[in-house]
Amino acid sequence: MGSLRALGVVLVLFKSLCVDSAHHRHTLQASGNADLSCAGHGSLKEYADYFDQQLRTQTLPFWYGKLDRGKHIVAQSRLIWLFSYTHLKGFNADGVDSLKAAAAGFEFVSSKMRDPVNGGYYWSVDKQGNVQDDRKMMYGQSFVLYAFTTYFKASGDPKAKGLAMELFQTLVDKAQDTTTGFGGWFEHFTADWTVLSEGDTPLSQPGLKSQNFVMHFMESLTDLLLVTGDPTVRSTLTQVVDKDVTVFYPPDPAKIVRRVDFTGGATGGTDVYAHALESAWLRIEAESALGRGLDWSTFDAYMTNMIAKGIDGKSGGMSDSGELVWWAQGEVMSGIAVDKEFRGGKQHEEVLLRLLRFVECHLVDPNDGIWWWSVNSDGSVRNGRKFGKWKAGFHAVRGMVKFVKAYKGT
Repeated sequence: MGSLRALGVVLVLFKSLCVDSAHHRHTLQASGNADLSCAGHGSLKEYADYFDQQLRTQTLPFWYGKLDRGKHIVAQSRLIWLFSYTHLKGFNADGVDSLKAAAAGFEFVSSKMRDPVNGGYYWSVDKQGNVQDDRKMMYGQSFVLYAFTTYFKASGDPKAKGLAMELFQTLVDKAQDTTTGFGGWFEHFTADWTVLSEGDTPLSQPGLKSQNFVMHFMESLTDLLLVTGDPTVRSTLTQVVDKDVTVFYPPDPAKIVRRVDFTGGATGGTDVYAHALESAWLRIEAESALGRGLDWSTFDAYMTNMIAKGIDGKSGGMSDSGELVWWAQGEVMSGIAVDKEFRGGKQHEEVLLRLLRFVECHLVDPNDGIWWWSVNSDGSVRNGRKFGKWKAGFHAVRGMVKFVKAYKGT
């Protein structure tokens, strides 16, 4: 009875995502007065130990205590993914039952956010599970797919695998662009999967296709292929890697585009270096899952471009469009960790060590181990938000786990 009661508490906690208020906006030091002289740790091995402990003693307990923050599909899915992934990788924390938390989140999303009539998952519901926004955004659908697949890997629950495949087939049937001649995927829909080409949505402008969605779709399909071996998943992932992702992320980083219209006309710039690196390492993992040669030439070109144009010379942090934002640091950590994991790459470790010092000394709040949304190049806090519908432990946790796995014991 106590176990069921505890699970019920977790399930209730998973039901509401509050965007943070002024109470959660903190500042370490006054703007312009931050101290960049912090020495930090002296080696990557020491940082692997540091982040290992941070995950177990601060990060996981923090997010476990924020399970009452999730009614938007992206945040819900990322919390399911977070607890599934850390359980799968062996990161445990006192007082945190990661698998039970992931199970509660899975139950909530599959029972309250799934559209039983049209398929797919609603954008948002209220605390009781009543639909608030019934639109279907492919960015959100992709994270549901990723969460359910990772939860299946962690738990072995066949329902998660079944719902993942159900969602995959819905997306293939409803979201593929077979009408414009350009191909790819539409991204914004009404509840019944009518394509939205204008109006306001929570994400990028309707009528456009974005690099952000196809990149995350690639990562979800990669995991789905690994757990199912399904030939249709394989052919879809092949298409996404070879055509859809390459439209936005060609081998030459100078030709990257962020968005295209329905006919393939470029409408976006090329300044998000961390997204480019993220796409490159996710592509390596996708190609590995497909069992084919790995595109290290594009990875190296993007890494070189990111270091030259994205790394802030003053702080050592990764600057995304002029802002040293939390998720970009996590993607640099993941990218360099993947380099080491797959080919023993060490050529960027000095860049990594400097970035880790920046994260430890200026991005992490030592009170709870959570990364601020962003800081300035002088180390002062720029945006003190710690959680919200777009920030639910995803990039930072993935970066820390991949880094620790790649460098602990070396």
